Amino acid sequence: RTELIRAVAFLSEVARYQSEIEIGVRPHPNFPISLLPDALQRWIVGHARDLSGTSLGENLEWCDVVAYVSSTVALEGLMAGRPLIKLAIDPLDPDPLLGDVRMRWTAARPDQVPGILEAIASLSERDAGMLRAEARDYLQTYFRPVTAEALELFAPLPNPRSPMPRADRTR
Repeated sequence: RTELIRAVAFLSEVARYQSEIEIGVRPHPNFPISLLPDALQRWIVGHARDLSGTSLGENLEWCDVVAYVSSTVALEGLMAGRPLIKLAIDPLDPDPLLGDVRMRWTAARPDQVPGILEAIASLSERDAGMLRAEARDYLQTYFRPVTAEALELFAPLPNPRSPMPRADRTR
């Protein structure tokens, strides 16, 4: 809930700096817009699109850029070839994207977003295509086929030859 509140408050501030952009808010199903304080709910009604319960595919076709805090929608956005703006509003950095992704920009303050949007808009078609290709390459390494080796990297299995630790040894 706190992340939703911070993200919508951040976006409402972005709109002050960049009033001509259209903002869509797609909350997590477990954290609906109804959890927002009344003032932020009213802001969405008057200044943004409520994308609750809508098709992610249609949302990605509609938007030019995906802004996120911690959502795996960032991965979906990359797959759709959309530039990303990570809203750096959580001190724990819950970003699902690991490492350097050049099609991702980071905004820690709302006043940074207009410059980021300008940088994205000024990309040549060649440069934008290179970033999309790099994003596809990134996703190929991010999503691995389900194999024994891949599972071992994710969650190492216990060695069947080593004795299982007894409960009293772990105290």
